Amino acid sequence: MIKYSVDNVEEISWFSDPPEEWDEEKRFIPETIQKLKDAGVIDTFMLDHAVTTDNGDCIVDMESVYEDLRHNSDDILKKYIGEKITCIVSGIEWDTDGEEVDLPSEVSIEVEDDDSDDDILDKVSDEYGWLIISVEDIKRVK
Repeated sequence: MIKYSVDNVEEISWFSDPPEEWDEEKRFIPETIQKLKDAGVIDTFMLDHAVTTDNGDCIVDMESVYEDLRHNSDDILKKYIGEKITCIVSGIEWDTDGEEVDLPSEVSIEVEDDDSDDDILDKVSDEYGWLIISVEDIKRVK
């Protein structure tokens, strides 16, 4: 067990360079940890494996962390980051306020699997900087 706080997450760096003796099954752990860090959810993941002592210290059971990562890596990434899919939005009618703008009528965009159609259209609109009046189809591709 180690003392852990949101401020010292970088101190938990033994994940970044696994010892040479680690077998291949264990080598995915640094990749999973890096994905959690990149998504900004490493603190949540670590604190989910923590207990608070009587004096307020937060202690993380690193063996529990290791076992969870070893056996549940895919589920962890889905839980904390979500699953990305590609959507093809076609038949887009843009609101350009009468300006002549070269905008696509079909786009492919990566979104979260559980994003609603409105969320997807918001992301397309944000990416291109113009509002969408309507679309013909939103196709989800895994």
